[in-house]
Amino acid sequence: MNESDRASRTQRPWLPWALLALVAALALWGWLAAYGYRQQAQAAQVNAGDGAQGAVQQEIANLRQSDQISRKAMLDLQNTLTERDEQIAALRADLDFYERFVSPDVQRRGLSVHAAHVQPQAADNVWGFELTLTQGREQAGTSRGQLRLAVEGSRGGKLERLDWPALRQAPNAPGIDYQLRYLQRISGEFALPAGFAPTRLIVQLQPAQGKPIEVAFNWKDIAGA
Repeated sequence: MNESDRASRTQRPWLPWALLALVAALALWGWLAAYGYRQQAQAAQVNAGDGAQGAVQQEIANLRQSDQISRKAMLDLQNTLTERDEQIAALRADLDFYERFVSPDVQRRGLSVHAAHVQPQAADNVWGFELTLTQGREQAGTSRGQLRLAVEGSRGGKLERLDWPALRQAPNAPGIDYQLRYLQRISGEFALPAGFAPTRLIVQLQPAQGKPIEVAFNWKDIAGA
């Protein structure tokens, strides 16, 4: 080593330390750059995973909503079909009724109770009723009068008959007016006492002119839910 190199090192003793610091800084910068890249990559992977998971969850939500819509549409269709079946059954019953009504045997009859139906109502022990009164075309004029009901049954092991005032829960309950030339449907409600088991419905017609008419129906035959 010559004198000039020694002199140079003597004049610049900090140079090795500066080079070492520079190398360390470069290494630190490289490590930080690599670390930042890894963090960005991991964040990108997480975001991608979150996005994929969100897409799957959205697809599941869409499928559930579609399933709910399909179920509702199916239920609506079933309800519609049930209503149509009920309407068809009612039309067939009406057709059967009118076919029997225009038969010669019926046309020769006078005033009569052609059909009866009773049905429980929402209130406890209250029943709705519907009666069909008919009169043959061969009968002259319009029939007028009043209608009353009675119910036979048992309560506490004893036979009992409930007349119209008891069914209407009014001592002076008036009868129901009727007026028909060929056919009339009459409906209303009555109440049965708790513990009463009905067996027969009695329909009483009191024409304005003529003898009273009484027709009995077996309760099981006319009762419907």
